[in-house]
Amino acid sequence: MSRLDPGTVRRPECPSAGGKNLQRLRQERACACGKNESVRLGPITLRQVVFAALLAVAGGSLYLAGTLHDDSLTAGARSGVVRSVLPRPGSIQVRQTEVQVELDSTYTAELAINGTTIPDDQLAVIQGLNRISYTPGSGREIEALPAGNNCAVVRFRPVAGTSGEPGSYRWCFSVQ
Repeated sequence: MSRLDPGTVRRPECPSAGGKNLQRLRQERACACGKNESVRLGPITLRQVVFAALLAVAGGSLYLAGTLHDDSLTAGARSGVVRSVLPRPGSIQVRQTEVQVELDSTYTAELAINGTTIPDDQLAVIQGLNRISYTPGSGREIEALPAGNNCAVVRFRPVAGTSGEPGSYRWCFSVQ
């Protein structure tokens, strides 16, 4: 008989009766393919355990991120008037980031950032989407958003000839 290294086991002939112990289960599995040749049955390494643990943590993180993330707007906008805002509430932005709000088509609005109302002639409006946006810049009402917490407020009112209640929605984001 040839000498085998400690991690190698020679497959025995298939046993006639099934057993419950680990060695017998390994023998039955080895015989299932009908070959009688050497198979490497090494121990589980620390590297494999760490990899499996990291994989489990990554999977759990993805699950939590998907289930705990609330992509909807806060209660003040859930009436359906404010459809979306940018930057997202709580996000981190740069000083020249565009501030934007999209409204229901039966409403019009004005935008204020950090308490400063933006003049209508400095707002970019896309009529078909009813989107109002403002980008800070040189010679504008706000040249750059200050570092730290910034808040925007949209005050909306129904377009003439439509029904609806006026209101406002406030959201905040950070600037680096």
